[in-house]
Amino acid sequence: MPDDHQQDIAERPSQEASLADGASVDNRLEASIGRQVRAERRRMDMTVVELARLAGLSAGMLSKIENGVTSPSLGTLQSLARALNAPVTSLFTRFDEMNAAFVANDRDAAVVARRGSRHGYVYRQLGPVGGGDALECYAVAMGDDAAPCDTFQHAGGEFLYVVEGRMLYRHGDRQYELAAGDSIFYEADTPHGPVRFIETPVRVVLAMASVSR
Repeated sequence: MPDDHQQDIAERPSQEASLADGASVDNRLEASIGRQVRAERRRMDMTVVELARLAGLSAGMLSKIENGVTSPSLGTLQSLARALNAPVTSLFTRFDEMNAAFVANDRDAAVVARRGSRHGYVYRQLGPVGGGDALECYAVAMGDDAAPCDTFQHAGGEFLYVVEGRMLYRHGDRQYELAAGDSIFYEADTPHGPVRFIETPVRVVLAMASVSR
Protein backbone atom coordinates (compact mmCIF):
# COMPACT_ATOMS: atom_id res chain seq x y z
CA MET A 1 0.00 0.00 0.00
CA PRO A 2 1.46 3.45 -0.87
CA ASP A 3 1.77 5.87 2.01
CA ASP A 4 -0.13 9.19 2.05
CA HIS A 5 2.85 11.08 0.62
CA GLN A 6 3.20 8.69 -2.32
CA GLN A 7 -0.55 8.82 -2.95
CA ASP A 8 -0.42 12.65 -2.97
CA ILE A 9 2.39 12.58 -5.56
CA ALA A 10 0.46 10.09 -7.68
CA GLU A 11 -2.59 12.38 -7.74
CA ARG A 12 -0.72 15.59 -8.63
CA PRO A 13 -0.49 15.07 -12.42
CA SER A 14 -4.25 14.83 -12.86
CA GLN A 15 -4.83 17.83 -10.59
CA GLU A 16 -2.29 19.89 -12.50
CA ALA A 17 -3.82 18.82 -15.82
CA SER A 18 -7.22 19.92 -14.54
CA LEU A 19 -5.83 23.31 -13.55
CA ALA A 20 -4.14 23.65 -16.93
CA ASP A 21 -7.39 22.82 -18.72
CA GLY A 22 -9.19 25.47 -16.65
CA ALA A 23 -6.54 28.04 -17.42
CA SER A 24 -6.77 27.16 -21.10
CA VAL A 25 -10.53 27.76 -21.06
CA ASP A 26 -10.00 31.07 -19.26
CA ASN A 27 -7.40 32.13 -21.83
CA ARG A 28 -9.72 31.23 -24.69
CA LEU A 29 -12.51 33.23 -23.08
CA GLU A 30 -10.29 36.28 -22.56
CA ALA A 31 -9.07 36.09 -26.15
CA SER A 32 -12.62 35.69 -27.44
CA ILE A 33 -13.90 38.66 -25.44
CA GLY A 34 -10.96 40.73 -26.66
CA ARG A 35 -11.66 39.87 -30.29
CA GLN A 36 -15.33 40.73 -29.87
CA VAL A 37 -14.60 44.07 -28.19
CA ARG A 38 -12.27 44.96 -31.08
CA ALA A 39 -14.87 43.90 -33.64
CA GLU A 40 -17.64 45.93 -31.98
CA ARG A 41 -15.30 48.94 -31.78
CA ARG A 42 -14.59 48.67 -35.50
CA ARG A 43 -18.28 48.30 -36.23
CA MET A 44 -18.77 51.67 -34.53
CA ASP A 45 -15.77 53.11 -36.41
CA MET A 46 -14.03 54.06 -33.17
CA THR A 47 -10.34 54.12 -32.36
CA VAL A 48 -8.87 52.55 -29.22
CA VAL A 49 -8.47 56.00 -27.69
CA GLU A 50 -12.09 56.97 -28.44
CA LEU A 51 -13.59 53.81 -26.96
CA ALA A 52 -11.29 53.92 -23.93
CA ARG A 53 -12.40 57.49 -23.19
CA LEU A 54 -16.10 56.62 -23.47
CA ALA A 55 -15.69 53.55 -21.25
CA GLY A 56 -13.56 55.32 -18.65
CA LEU A 57 -10.48 53.18 -19.31
CA SER A 58 -6.93 53.90 -20.28
CA ALA A 59 -5.98 53.14 -23.89
CA GLY A 60 -3.34 50.75 -22.56
CA MET A 61 -5.90 48.76 -20.55
CA LEU A 62 -8.28 48.55 -23.51
CA SER A 63 -5.41 47.33 -25.70
CA LYS A 64 -4.67 44.58 -23.16
CA ILE A 65 -8.33 43.55 -23.13
CA GLU A 66 -8.53 43.45 -26.95
CA ASN A 67 -5.37 41.34 -27.11
CA GLY A 68 -6.66 38.90 -24.49
CA VAL A 69 -3.80 39.46 -22.03
CA THR A 70 -5.99 40.57 -19.13
CA SER A 71 -9.33 39.46 -17.76
CA PRO A 72 -11.80 42.38 -17.58
CA SER A 73 -14.15 42.62 -14.60
CA LEU A 74 -17.90 42.53 -15.10
CA GLY A 75 -18.02 46.26 -14.34
CA THR A 76 -15.46 46.92 -17.07
CA LEU A 77 -17.43 44.80 -19.54
CA GLN A 78 -20.59 46.72 -18.68
CA SER A 79 -18.79 50.03 -19.27
CA LEU A 80 -17.49 48.79 -22.61
CA ALA A 81 -20.93 47.52 -23.64
CA ARG A 82 -22.53 50.88 -22.82
CA ALA A 83 -19.85 52.73 -24.77
CA LEU A 84 -20.40 50.39 -27.73
CA ASN A 85 -24.20 50.63 -27.48
CA ALA A 86 -24.34 46.83 -27.32
CA PRO A 87 -25.61 44.29 -24.75
CA VAL A 88 -22.99 42.77 -22.47
CA THR A 89 -23.94 39.32 -23.79
CA SER A 90 -22.75 40.32 -27.28
CA LEU A 91 -19.17 40.37 -25.95
CA PHE A 92 -19.40 36.62 -25.28
CA THR A 93 -20.91 35.73 -28.67
CA ARG A 94 -17.72 34.56 -30.34
CA PHE A 95 -16.83 32.22 -27.46
CA ASP A 96 -20.24 30.55 -27.73
CA GLU A 97 -19.93 30.24 -31.52
CA MET A 98 -16.31 29.07 -31.75
CA ASN A 99 -17.37 25.49 -32.55
CA ALA A 100 -20.63 26.26 -34.31
CA ALA A 101 -21.74 27.00 -37.84
CA PHE A 102 -23.40 30.37 -38.43
CA VAL A 103 -26.53 30.44 -40.57
CA ALA A 104 -28.02 33.80 -41.54
CA ASN A 105 -31.58 33.44 -42.85
CA ASP A 106 -32.57 36.35 -45.06
CA ARG A 107 -35.61 37.22 -42.96
CA ASP A 108 -33.66 37.07 -39.69
CA ALA A 109 -30.29 38.59 -40.64
CA ALA A 110 -29.59 41.42 -38.23
CA VAL A 111 -29.46 44.96 -39.55
CA VAL A 112 -26.33 46.60 -38.15
CA ALA A 113 -25.03 50.14 -38.09
CA ARG A 114 -21.86 50.94 -39.98
CA ARG A 115 -20.46 54.20 -41.30
CA GLY A 116 -22.29 53.71 -44.61
CA SER A 117 -25.62 53.61 -42.77
CA ARG A 118 -25.58 57.40 -42.55
CA HIS A 119 -25.66 57.49 -46.37
CA GLY A 120 -28.77 55.31 -46.57
CA TYR A 121 -27.02 51.95 -46.99
CA VAL A 122 -28.68 49.04 -45.15
CA TYR A 123 -26.19 46.47 -43.81
CA ARG A 124 -27.48 42.99 -42.98
CA GLN A 125 -25.04 40.79 -41.10
CA LEU A 126 -24.28 37.50 -42.87
CA GLY A 127 -21.86 36.07 -40.30
CA PRO A 128 -20.61 36.51 -36.76
CA VAL A 129 -18.52 39.63 -36.26
CA GLY A 130 -15.04 38.59 -35.35
CA GLY A 131 -11.72 40.17 -34.51
CA GLY A 132 -8.08 39.74 -35.34
CA ASP A 133 -7.91 38.57 -38.95
CA ALA A 134 -11.58 37.57 -39.03
CA LEU A 135 -13.87 37.89 -42.04
CA GLU A 136 -16.95 40.08 -41.68
CA CYS A 137 -19.72 39.55 -44.24
CA TYR A 138 -22.69 41.78 -45.02
CA ALA A 139 -25.50 42.09 -47.55
CA VAL A 140 -25.73 45.80 -48.34
CA ALA A 141 -28.75 47.42 -50.00
CA MET A 142 -28.67 50.92 -51.54
CA GLY A 143 -32.00 52.32 -52.71
CA ASP A 144 -33.10 55.45 -54.55
CA ASP A 145 -32.52 57.57 -51.45
CA ALA A 146 -28.93 56.33 -50.90
CA ALA A 147 -26.16 58.90 -51.27
CA PRO A 148 -22.91 58.04 -53.07
CA CYS A 149 -19.84 58.09 -50.83
CA ASP A 150 -16.41 57.26 -52.22
CA THR A 151 -14.33 58.17 -49.16
CA PHE A 152 -14.55 54.98 -47.10
CA GLN A 153 -11.14 54.08 -45.76
CA HIS A 154 -10.03 51.57 -43.11
CA ALA A 155 -7.52 48.81 -42.47
CA GLY A 156 -7.83 45.41 -44.15
CA GLY A 157 -9.05 44.10 -47.48
CA GLU A 158 -12.53 43.99 -49.04
CA PHE A 159 -14.31 41.83 -51.58
CA LEU A 160 -17.50 43.22 -53.12
CA TYR A 161 -19.90 41.22 -55.32
CA VAL A 162 -22.78 42.98 -57.08
CA VAL A 163 -26.06 41.07 -56.84
CA GLU A 164 -28.36 43.68 -58.40
CA GLY A 165 -28.13 47.12 -59.99
CA ARG A 166 -25.32 49.10 -61.55
CA MET A 167 -22.94 51.71 -60.14
CA LEU A 168 -19.71 53.56 -60.71
CA TYR A 169 -17.26 52.52 -58.00
CA ARG A 170 -14.02 54.26 -57.04
CA HIS A 171 -10.84 52.80 -55.60
CA GLY A 172 -8.04 55.32 -55.27
CA ASP A 173 -7.66 57.28 -58.50
CA ARG A 174 -9.51 54.71 -60.65
CA GLN A 175 -13.23 54.18 -61.26
CA TYR A 176 -15.03 51.00 -62.30
CA GLU A 177 -18.53 50.46 -63.63
CA LEU A 178 -19.91 47.44 -61.78
CA ALA A 179 -23.12 45.59 -62.64
CA ALA A 180 -24.86 42.44 -61.40
CA GLY A 181 -22.41 39.55 -61.49
CA ASP A 182 -19.30 41.77 -61.26
CA SER A 183 -16.95 41.70 -58.30
CA ILE A 184 -13.97 43.67 -57.06
CA PHE A 185 -11.27 43.00 -54.47
CA TYR A 186 -9.10 45.80 -53.05
CA GLU A 187 -7.04 47.08 -50.13
CA ALA A 188 -9.45 49.09 -48.00
CA ASP A 189 -6.90 51.56 -46.65
CA THR A 190 -7.20 53.33 -50.04
CA PRO A 191 -10.29 55.61 -50.32
CA HIS A 192 -13.13 53.72 -51.98
CA GLY A 193 -16.89 53.59 -52.45
CA PRO A 194 -19.70 54.29 -54.93
CA VAL A 195 -19.32 57.46 -56.98
CA ARG A 196 -22.70 57.24 -58.75
CA PHE A 197 -25.64 54.84 -58.79
CA ILE A 198 -26.61 54.11 -62.40
CA GLU A 199 -29.41 51.58 -61.81
CA THR A 200 -31.06 51.22 -58.41
CA PRO A 201 -31.62 49.47 -56.15
CA VAL A 202 -28.03 48.30 -55.83
CA ARG A 203 -27.48 45.20 -53.70
CA VAL A 204 -24.03 43.82 -52.95
CA VAL A 205 -22.38 41.20 -50.78
CA LEU A 206 -19.46 42.74 -48.93
CA ALA A 207 -16.73 40.69 -47.22
CA MET A 208 -14.15 42.53 -45.13
CA ALA A 209 -10.94 40.93 -43.90
CA SER A 210 -10.01 42.80 -40.74
CA VAL A 211 -6.55 43.45 -39.36
CA SER A 212 -5.58 44.67 -35.91
CA ARG A 213 -5.40 48.39 -35.35
